[in-house]
Amino acid sequence: MFGKTLCVDRLTVERIVVVSQPGEEAQSSEPLSLPAVQLPLGLELGEVHLGELSLDGETALLSDVDLVARGSGDQLVIERFSGVGPQLDWQLYGSVQTRDDWPLELTADLNLPPVDGRDWALQARVRGTLRELELRASSRGYLPGKLKASANLFEPGIPVDLRWQGEPFLALGSLPASLTLITGSCSCWVTWRRATCCSPPPACPVRAALCCLKLTVR
Repeated sequence: MFGKTLCVDRLTVERIVVVSQPGEEAQSSEPLSLPAVQLPLGLELGEVHLGELSLDGETALLSDVDLVARGSGDQLVIERFSGVGPQLDWQLYGSVQTRDDWPLELTADLNLPPVDGRDWALQARVRGTLRELELRASSRGYLPGKLKASANLFEPGIPVDLRWQGEPFLALGSLPASLTLITGSCSCWVTWRRATCCSPPPACPVRAALCCLKLTVR
């Protein structure tokens, strides 16, 4: 500790196992509230490394997670947050202020699982506050296009407004060309609650994917 700054050159954790407990899902109508966090001293994390994170000792959910960050007062700067998940990997950097509605600005690069032999990458930028959150993403490879989204994490159900603009899309190369989705642009409103899969699927790749993830789409 020097000059009121806590410095951690390197911290390594080989494995963390999260043990889940069965129980009823909590239903609360209380609005989300955030604490104001003020660090009493500066913080510098040279590198924090987690080898593996698993649930109930099963296959690892995350591996090779690295964090390099620094903070002071209500300001947290993430210089690098990277890792590997099930068939994907990511890198993220940006800043968060832990006051008011938590203003933030984050940039992430994700390599998603290949589909139909085609690579799939996503570059996303998130900015605003947790009350007025905006996302801009560019998708390349399997599903080329651009996604815009806005959300208010304080509202029940966390409704998300999605707007997609993409190129003609054929889900699998083995499908006939007549099943190509001429998307152009589309929009949908999503709430993060379980729902049955849409049948037939909507004529939009984003809406179809959300339905298969069992999210309410309208």
